[in-house]
Amino acid sequence: MKIGILGGTFDPVHKTHIAIAINAKEQYALDKVLLMPTPYPPHKDKAKITGNFHRIQMIKLAVEGLSGIEFSDFELSMTDTTYTADTLHLLKELHPENEYYFIMGSDSIAYFMNWYRPDVILKYAGLLVAKRKDGSSDKMERAISEIEQTYHVHIGKILMDSTEISSSFIRTHSYDEIRSMVPQKVYEYIVSNGLYNNCNVNSAWSVNRIVDHLKEILKPERFAHTLGVAATAKTMAETFGVNPTRRIWREFCTTVQNIYPEKNCLISA
Repeated sequence: MKIGILGGTFDPVHKTHIAIAINAKEQYALDKVLLMPTPYPPHKDKAKITGNFHRIQMIKLAVEGLSGIEFSDFELSMTDTTYTADTLHLLKELHPENEYYFIMGSDSIAYFMNWYRPDVILKYAGLLVAKRKDGSSDKMERAISEIEQTYHVHIGKILMDSTEISSSFIRTHSYDEIRSMVPQKVYEYIVSNGLYNNCNVNSAWSVNRIVDHLKEILKPERFAHTLGVAATAKTMAETFGVNPTRRIWREFCTTVQNIYPEKNCLISA
């Protein structure tokens, strides 16, 4: 089988991710494309990444009903920093009959030569790069040419319409601003679970505000212990496949209202 792999943090998955997957599948006659989230990307602070549970649910919702576009949990079983070279090596060992293609966005190709073992990546997979039709591809073309000359390979280009969607924008802007950037079911999931910038709490008394207040009134060791307990509860919920937001958030809000009855903590999860 010809299998495309679109990796990343997917925090959250958005319409450009899906468009890249669909175009790669159609333009290169791939049997399927796997959206493969990584639990511990080497270039990001894992403490700031939304938990696996939510990212998995959003990807599953995004690919629902799309023929040949699938979610893969292959890297989520790994317990340490994940490198694309190791993932592709292992996939090829497990399924030598498959022909793999690693799919990249146009912004990532410029840094490919600095990735961990690019030679190994190119040994076990062909490289496909999403090319925007907006005329801003000079940097990408230079990067592709350098890679092709250095490793004597051919890099395929996925023709794409220009898009200005980024996961970081979605995480930091209002629900109204991001509505058109994610699939409808993903949007509904983000809102219903209070993810990212617009958590379902009165903005004057947000989670960050509560954490700051606890830091002021608790001794340092008690404050650290409190955050540790919260992090452990979240990890346990994800480990056992339980939504770490709905019940925990409801109980959290109830606790806050008991302590601070004058505060309006909206419980919608």
